[in-house]
Amino acid sequence: MTDARQAVLGRCVLVAAGLLLADPAELRALEIAAPPTYGSVALSAGFIPDPHIVALTAGGPDRVPTHGAECVGFVNAAAPDLDLHYQAGDYRLFIHVDGRADTTLVINAPDGSWHCSDDALGLDPLVEFDPPLGGLYSIWVGAFDRELPDALLYISERDPRGESGGREAMAEARTSGSGFFVSTAGHLLTNEHVAGDCRTIEVADHGAARLVLADADVDLALLQVERYSAAGAGYPGPVAVIATSVPRLGADVVLLGYPLAHLLEGSLNVTTGVVSGLFGLGRDARLFQLSAPLQQGNSGGPVLDEAGHVLGVAVAKLDEMQELERSGSLPQNINFAIRGNVVLDFLARADLAVATAGAGPSLSRTELSELGAAITAQVLCEG
Repeated sequence: MTDARQAVLGRCVLVAAGLLLADPAELRALEIAAPPTYGSVALSAGFIPDPHIVALTAGGPDRVPTHGAECVGFVNAAAPDLDLHYQAGDYRLFIHVDGRADTTLVINAPDGSWHCSDDALGLDPLVEFDPPLGGLYSIWVGAFDRELPDALLYISERDPRGESGGREAMAEARTSGSGFFVSTAGHLLTNEHVAGDCRTIEVADHGAARLVLADADVDLALLQVERYSAAGAGYPGPVAVIATSVPRLGADVVLLGYPLAHLLEGSLNVTTGVVSGLFGLGRDARLFQLSAPLQQGNSGGPVLDEAGHVLGVAVAKLDEMQELERSGSLPQNINFAIRGNVVLDFLARADLAVATAGAGPSLSRTELSELGAAITAQVLCEG
């Protein structure tokens, strides 16, 4: 090789090196271990609401590493945008973006593999995990160029393309109700018709649960969340105080629960009313009547008295259309709850000691709602 040619090749190498080093920030490795910019989220299979949505700003100063995929754009390599801690189950996992500009998506999966998507949904990315692994997903949302567009990050078990085979295929097998914690060992009380005949039971945001005791005659079921029953891993939140006082006609009550999950996507609902009757149908002394609206999914939720004690457990509403056919009149807002003394007898049969109290000072409606929200959870049953 001539000296002249060596000189030319040397200059080419220097030029190439100069191009690579001209903007070293663009070549930074993605920092998986850095604290995520938009925090962390923990989700278990079957999570509600679905999708889980995070609003963020996409993009950054660093060029997206391809990791063997056709994926271009810019991210903030210094930290993930979001860390997802996912407990896998029977569903596929879809992570996608809805951006105001052309976006891209880079994900480091629990097994260390890298996944990158660009224009899967128009100009937006989609990464599908089938089957997903349980563990940590570190997520970066990038932009095609150096602008920083607003974007929404979607984490879902439903296919955004509308294809079958995702979580929708199992939706009919899953029913939803309500319940409330009654012990620091993770015991949760609900109705027997909510959780008495399930293949699997999950308490939303708390994980899998097992059936401890069920009684169809009084329509009560006692569950225990498995993660809180392990040695040294008790339930960290507040638990219900069961009222020993009897319902008083006209007394104010607050009902909490998770009604109409298919419409409200697992949102906690608070309604108010009064004790409108002291018995159930046929003067059933195990029940009392309340005017607080009760919808499908409210079953098993707590009915609080003015002091925040559990006066009863929501159980049923009168079938208005059936009564219309029977009597020719349309009843309005006739709902029932199981009395506190029936609840205490049932829990005693399970050898479970719970907190009790008589009448107490009245709390504000806001205080009652906050107290009830802290003890109430959604119960998911797969038959």
